[in-house]
Amino acid sequence: MNVSKASSSNKGGWIRYSKKYCFCRNVAVIKVAMTAENPNRLFYHCKHEQPKENCGFFLWCEPIGCETETTQKVDSRMMEIDDELDGALADQALKFDAMKKELEGKLAEMKKVMEEEIDTVKKESEMEISKMSKILEAQVHLADEENKENLLEVKKNVDAEIASCKKIAMEELFLVKECLDDEVSLLKEEVGWSNSSLWKLKLVVLMMMLKLGWLAFLKS
Repeated sequence: MNVSKASSSNKGGWIRYSKKYCFCRNVAVIKVAMTAENPNRLFYHCKHEQPKENCGFFLWCEPIGCETETTQKVDSRMMEIDDELDGALADQALKFDAMKKELEGKLAEMKKVMEEEIDTVKKESEMEISKMSKILEAQVHLADEENKENLLEVKKNVDAEIASCKKIAMEELFLVKECLDDEVSLLKEEVGWSNSSLWKLKLVVLMMMLKLGWLAFLKS
């Protein structure tokens, strides 16, 4: 049974009790003792009923103004405990702030180092890409130069073959011309144009036409 006040039979007023705090720093509840040694005596107790949550606070209730030395000592000790708890909490808060600042500083430093490493890797990658691009461009240029050299070599060989064929054709044409001149001279010496001479002239003209056709084919 929990109570917060008790009646007085002397003056018909109310007996008041001071507010107490348990070790949990919660307001202690007032209960009634039901033992044979202290029947119906009021006491302060932790508000938590479960053993795991109960702090074990216990103190007999005494009306305001009638507190015994024990009660005063308990109140004084509770005040000291409150001050100690406040001081401990303040120290923990300061330590927490210090740890927080230290962690923030370390995180900022790690972030800076990671950003520098990322920037370094990025620059190295860009340099490698640029180097590979230059190598590829050089290989392409070299291949183009080799192809040009091959084409020039082929053209040179073709030009040489054409020149050789032209030379041979000119030599043959010169020989044909000489033969024609000889034939014409012989015909001029003859008195008349015989059938054999006419056929010879036709044959020479035909040979010249064949040679000229061959020369035209080579030139094309």
